Amino acid sequence: MENEYRISMQQNYFCLCLSQIKEYESICEYIEELNAKQVSENEIHIVEMNLAVQYERRERAMLAPIVFAAMCIEAFVYDYGASHLGDAYIKKYLDKLDITSKLVVVTDLVTGEKFPTEGQAFEGLKNLVKSRNSLVHFKSKKFDINDLGKAAKFRKELNDKLEKSMYESVETIRLIMKEMDRIHGFRGFYEYSVEPLQCHA
Repeated sequence: MENEYRISMQQNYFCLCLSQIKEYESICEYIEELNAKQVSENEIHIVEMNLAVQYERRERAMLAPIVFAAMCIEAFVYDYGASHLGDAYIKKYLDKLDITSKLVVVTDLVTGEKFPTEGQAFEGLKNLVKSRNSLVHFKSKKFDINDLGKAAKFRKELNDKLEKSMYESVETIRLIMKEMDRIHGFRGFYEYSVEPLQCHA
């Protein structure tokens, strides 16, 4: 398979993760500016409306890195397996496995060493899958219209959880690539697979 050229989406997905995190951080800065702004009573309503829009934008910005991080790992594992074992083999025997199992099995088949299931990289992947699934299968929640304080509390807790998952999702990709470098004995996966795109995000 040395003479083949493959096209994968993993770098694009990783770059989208990084660019959306930058967008999130930019929105957070703007929200801080709005909250610190001294305005007249006539302008308070305008600022509050603007803040409401920015809070929605901030929430949306946190979703993409989580979903795209999972897509990045999916794309990487398929490409890695197909590069070494062939597309036909991957599609027939491994493609229907969940991503955590696929990473372990494919790494073992290619190198003779299973991807370690103890450690930050694998734990991060399990958490990423859980976070992605909770978004893909998000269940709405009802609140009493007379007690919207509970709704606000729920939304804040949700946003805190999303923020944590967002940053952890990108770190998980990096940890997995570093682990793959360790297994293979070189720095190609981390250095050339995803990280250079950070400067373009």
